Amino acid sequence: MIIQNGTIQAIGMSGEGQFNEKGYPVKRTTEVVGDVIPCQYTANQYNNFGRTKQGESFVAAQYSILIEQPQQPFTAARLRLKDMAGTALGDFSIVSVEALEGVCQLRIIV
Repeated sequence: MIIQNGTIQAIGMSGEGQFNEKGYPVKRTTEVVGDVIPCQYTANQYNNFGRTKQGESFVAAQYSILIEQPQQPFTAARLRLKDMAGTALGDFSIVSVEALEGVCQLRIIV
C-alpha cells in the first residue's frame, strides 16, 4: 500500500516502427501520454543551483517513485511526474525499475 502524493504517466512516441513509401523509417514526432498511475515519490536529490554555460538556471532533481505492481510489466523509458495539485514536476528518463516482491510494489528511479 502506498501513501499517494502524486501521479505518473508513461510517455511514448507515436510513429515508431512505421515506414514511408520509399521504405525509410518515419521519424517519431508525436508524444503519447499513458494513463494516470497513483504514486508515492520522494526526492533523492534536489538542487536549485544548476547553471548553463549561458548563465540560465535550472533545477537538477532525482526522484524515487513507488507504485503498486501492475498486471503487465512496466516498460516505459520516460515518464511525467505530477504532484497532487496537478503541477508537473517534470518529464524524466527512467534510470531503473526494481520489483519489491514483499510489498507488491515497483520502485522507479528517475
